[in-house]
Amino acid sequence: MIVQKPVTKLILSLQRSGYGRRKQENIAKIKDLVDAHSKGILMGIFIIFSVAALMMRKM
Repeated sequence: MIVQKPVTKLILSLQRSGYGRRKQENIAKIKDLVDAHSKGILMGIFIIFSVAALMMRKM
């Protein structure tokens, strides 16, 4: 399961940045989806989601 390590790092970095308590529930749901399926499409969606979160935080 090499694919899941960067995913957990992204999740932890989003939680550390205090992205929002309600958003953490969504992140947990996404993590469950990635753990259940671990498909490339879900990975791409999650990476786009995390990049958008980082861009919003910079603004």
